[in-house]
Amino acid sequence: MFMSFPLKEWVLANIIPHGSCSRGDPEWPIRFVVLCWLLWKRRSGLLLDAGYVDRGDLVAHGLKLAAEFIEGMKGAGVETFAEPPLEAVAALLHDLSGL
Repeated sequence: MFMSFPLKEWVLANIIPHGSCSRGDPEWPIRFVVLCWLLWKRRSGLLLDAGYVDRGDLVAHGLKLAAEFIEGMKGAGVETFAEPPLEAVAALLHDLSGL
């Protein structure tokens, strides 16, 4: 299923807790968003920072950050994650429409 959708639909399927890419894992959207953020940071560092140094395994680092975030939320009493706000999803899909 990886990237078998057009980009907008693929992103949406990954950020909705019960989307088709989560495969029943309600924490998948958190992992997906953290990994996308780290990919963006790495890309920006490579393009914009002449002194940028790649610091290792992005996926392992992203999964660790996501796990820390999820555990922190659970420690604060948040056991489930809500659907993303429709306005935010609409804005994201609009931003992706040019890709």
